[in-house]
Amino acid sequence: MNTQKILADAWYFYTLNFRYLLYLCIPFVFAEALLSEGFVTLSDQGEQTISIGYYVAQLGIHPLYTAILIQFLHARTRGAPVDRAKVVSEAFALWPMMVLLVVMKFVLFMIGLLLFILPGIWIAVRMAFAEFYLVEKREQPVESMRSSFTATEKPFWTIVVVFLVPQVLLILLQLLLKSFVVALGNLFILNVLLHMALVMLSLYITIAFYRIYMQPEGER
Repeated sequence: MNTQKILADAWYFYTLNFRYLLYLCIPFVFAEALLSEGFVTLSDQGEQTISIGYYVAQLGIHPLYTAILIQFLHARTRGAPVDRAKVVSEAFALWPMMVLLVVMKFVLFMIGLLLFILPGIWIAVRMAFAEFYLVEKREQPVESMRSSFTATEKPFWTIVVVFLVPQVLLILLQLLLKSFVVALGNLFILNVLLHMALVMLSLYITIAFYRIYMQPEGER
């Protein structure tokens, strides 16, 4: 599988459909950014116990716009129309299972990290397609993790590269933009906008993963 083609195809799809991604996801991304950065601000002011709210906000909202994105990808790749109300309602219906899946993946990842880091990375890669199986096939969290584990065996290194290339660029961009935010007074609204921009850009990685997921098994 040509990694460069996957990245290029994903970027083409991302830029072509960016306005739809904004239309579908931005309300939830804004809510996550507002809550997360609000908790960060409170934590910086000395309320250390509130810092956990940052992760709770992300755990609560991230699964929603992830489910919305996957449904959008599923519809677009089949040439089907996208009904925003239906997509959002289905995302809310899937939310409990998505949250459970995220928690289970995180626990496995942390266990892997405790086993000298590399097992954690291996687990994260093997679980890369779990959300796709849960949203598209309506599989239960454990079943979707099993399906992902099977499907990611052959394209393991492709997934690693497809994740690392944009993720490294995102980290560098975040460091650069954060320095500007700090230079401008570290204003709350700027941190919210930065958070939103980084989340919207990170959707590209999910699109790239979906591009691999959609490949016939023999071509992965």
